[in-house]
Amino acid sequence: MVHVDVGSAADWAQAVSSTVVLFFIYQQMKQTNTQMIQNDDQERYRRSWEFVKLYREELREFEKRLEKLDCDFNTQDYAPDTPEFCTYVQNFFRPRMHLYVLLNQMVMRQEVDERMLFGYLEEEFNKFVEIGIKHYGLVEFKQEIGSKINLLLTLWGSQIKAPDFSLEATTGQNITLSSLAGSYVVLVFYPANDSPTCNKQLNEFSLNTTDLLETGARVFGVNTAPVSKSRSYCTRQRLEFPILSDPGGITAKKYKAFLGWLPFIKRTVVIIDPTGKICFHERGTPAPKNVIECIRNSKMAIQGS
Repeated sequence: MVHVDVGSAADWAQAVSSTVVLFFIYQQMKQTNTQMIQNDDQERYRRSWEFVKLYREELREFEKRLEKLDCDFNTQDYAPDTPEFCTYVQNFFRPRMHLYVLLNQMVMRQEVDERMLFGYLEEEFNKFVEIGIKHYGLVEFKQEIGSKINLLLTLWGSQIKAPDFSLEATTGQNITLSSLAGSYVVLVFYPANDSPTCNKQLNEFSLNTTDLLETGARVFGVNTAPVSKSRSYCTRQRLEFPILSDPGGITAKKYKAFLGWLPFIKRTVVIIDPTGKICFHERGTPAPKNVIECIRNSKMAIQGS
């Protein structure tokens, strides 16, 4: 006769019972979670359309004032001090500022569907950015406005287009920004060859050239010296990237990297992404590792969009 341990059997039965109960709880939780996700998506969609409604109501009166102007208004056709441009600043740019700040906060809290809103607001948002940059200047716009709508700028990839340039390089080539389309471009603006700070900064970038190339970046130093002088400087410093000659600092002025009151370039590093948009602009001597990190983050944002 087989002896059965009643206590062990009871424990086994209890374990089986608990497993079954846990399985049903898990299935219920899974179903509930799926329902919650669906409900969250529906709620985000509802809030998105509520924002669109608010957006249109807030702007109705301002849009009436703009009807007298050409509906195909192009910011490139007007100087910042013209009456037409000032009208757009007052009736297009300023009324939208607080709305985009609010939307940036809602996107940050995942309260709205930013992809749906992007499809609806893309054209107006890009015009808002273009007018803001022309009104404030790129650097001030990014500091005063861009910091408040940073998530929208990242997710929506607004058209902060980098100015084109055509500069002679120490390699003998003529380099244009348009010829570099499809690559990340790093411009290291610096005041003078052979100054201790410039030497240190450029050598740090030179030592990191391999890592920068692995990100797909093209690196260029930029200063006002003639090509012949920069070519000998490159040789002495054994730099792994070319230097562009910017006589008079014309390109530096376009990139807000010129002192203005003195004929000198301001130490500035700029990154331009493959679509021609500025994704990094920092004065001083930002470390190459920060530049590399910015490029990698930009790639992730583009791939995830």
